[in-house]
Amino acid sequence: CMWYELESGDAYLRLGDLGRALKNYSSVEKHFTDILEDQFDFHTYCVRKMTLRAYVKLLRLEDGLWGHPYYVRAACGMVDTYLRIIDRPSVSSTAEEAEALDNMSAAERKKAESKRRRAEAKAKAEAEAKAKADAEAVSASAKGKKKDKDGKTDDDPDGAALAAVDN
Repeated sequence: CMWYELESGDAYLRLGDLGRALKNYSSVEKHFTDILEDQFDFHTYCVRKMTLRAYVKLLRLEDGLWGHPYYVRAACGMVDTYLRIIDRPSVSSTAEEAEALDNMSAAERKKAESKRRRAEAKAKAEAEAKAKADAEAVSASAKGKKKDKDGKTDDDPDGAALAAVDN
């Protein structure tokens, strides 16, 4: 399972789909965290049943868990993906906008500011309409969402929230 997520993350990274790449790499990291959390009950079991040989094997496993090749590969992939996200040029360059506003007269500046506010209001209204439509679609049918092993739905299947990093 982990090898597939690693290969899928590498493929998404090559395609430039950074959100899905991060999603796959972070799921590998989650597997290792789950492995570590599952061992807590085994500690008390080994001490209670006096199975010291198994307990020593467990401790050795935990010592090398974060050095496992799959974990290292996933961590390097996440770092590479985050570096690509940060190196991406931002969509709106505020320095260029500020320079353009400095070269405008007062009337042109006022007109540009008004135009910008109207565009922001329109984008906000569209986002609210889309969120409302999405909420209605989700309430009608939850088939589009993936469920994990605990039965929880995945609210971000494309990894857009992971890829949304402020520079």
